[in-house]
Amino acid sequence: MATKKTHTHWKKTTDRNYLGEWDLPEKGDLVVTIDKYKEDEKVETFKGDKKSTENHFVVWFKEAEKPMILNTTNKKRIAAAVGSPYIEDWPGHKVALYRDKVKAFGDIHDCIRIRSNAPEEKIYICEECGSEIKAEAGHTPKQIAAASKKQLGRELCMECARAAKEEEKQDQEDKEDGK
Repeated sequence: MATKKTHTHWKKTTDRNYLGEWDLPEKGDLVVTIDKYKEDEKVETFKGDKKSTENHFVVWFKEAEKPMILNTTNKKRIAAAVGSPYIEDWPGHKVALYRDKVKAFGDIHDCIRIRSNAPEEKIYICEECGSEIKAEAGHTPKQIAAASKKQLGRELCMECARAAKEEEKQDQEDKEDGK
């Protein structure tokens, strides 16, 4: 069976401190839970050769390794999705992040957008261990469940899928050795 090649976005090769569109799945949404926020986070920015520090509104998500700088559009969308314009009400709510394009500075740029409606989220349960399948390695629970169903015949969390693949590999090696 041919293995599927994975592709690495060039922006991932740079140490980025904040969430960018390159951190999202190529297709579909990444549903995350707002953990906390900071109104005046000092953020290093680069304009040409000049490095400066600016204050930005930054939000952290429970499922993401890096925080995200929010622009006005995404703040408005969180307010709509959460149902409150008050930032103190936002932690604990789920929002859906997706890739989009925006015209800025005379060019088209990739960006992260937040859906303005709350995500309708199906909970996927691992058929092996019974735990909820969580987003991991840039993949949504739906993507993880679908991939394991296709490859292994059942919806599994990443840990159980790895174990099942290892078991299949060991079984194959045992067959080849005549055991």
